[in-house]
Amino acid sequence: MRKTIQLSKWLLAAVLLILTASGCGPRSQKAVENVTDLLSRKEKAIQTIDKVKSEKELGLVEYEIRKVVKARETGGFIIHKNKAIICACKAYLKAGIDLSGFDPMTDVAIDPDETMITITLPSPTLLSVNMPIDSVDVLYEKAVNTKEFTVKEVNGFLQQGEAQIRDGVKELGILDDAKRNARRFFEPLFKHLGFLSVQVNFKEEKTN
Repeated sequence: MRKTIQLSKWLLAAVLLILTASGCGPRSQKAVENVTDLLSRKEKAIQTIDKVKSEKELGLVEYEIRKVVKARETGGFIIHKNKAIICACKAYLKAGIDLSGFDPMTDVAIDPDETMITITLPSPTLLSVNMPIDSVDVLYEKAVNTKEFTVKEVNGFLQQGEAQIRDGVKELGILDDAKRNARRFFEPLFKHLGFLSVQVNFKEEKTN
C-alpha cells in the first residue's frame, strides 16, 4: 500500500490571504495591510474561520491503495453461478473534515485576553473513494458457458470493493492522519494571527 499525505491547498491560500491581497499593487496592498492591522485578533480569527467555512470541505489527506476484490452475491448485485472473478483495483481515497457540521458560533472559543483559541471540529471522515475502471487488473476469471462479464457486473464488484474500503477505513489509519493534519493546518494559521495557544479538538474527543 502506498500513501501520500497532503495538507489542504487552502492552507497556502489562507496564509497568503492574511499576509497580502492577491492582485493588488504596492499601494493597495499597503492599504489592506494597514486595515488588517487595526483588527483585533478575535476579528482576524473570525475572518479566517469564515473563509475556512466557505470551503465546505477541508481535504487533509489522500491515500492511494490497491484493493483485491472477489465478486460474489451481495447487496442487489448477483453474479452468475458459473462466473467468478478476482480483481486488483487501484483506489484513491480522500479524507478530511465535512464543514457542514461546523458552527463557528458554538465550536470556536476565544478567551477574553484573545491569547487562546479553541476549535472543536467534526470528526474526520472519508470524503471520497475513486476506483477508476481502467485501473482494474484481473487476477482470476471464470466464465463457463456464459458471455463475458457485463458492464453492470464490473460496476457491481467495484461497488463491493468500495464498500469494503469504507468498512475498513479506520484500520487504514487515514482518519488519524487527517486529525494530525488538521492540527498542522490550524495551529500555525492562528499563531500567525497572534494567538499564543491554539487548541484543536474533535467532537467525539470534546472534554468539559
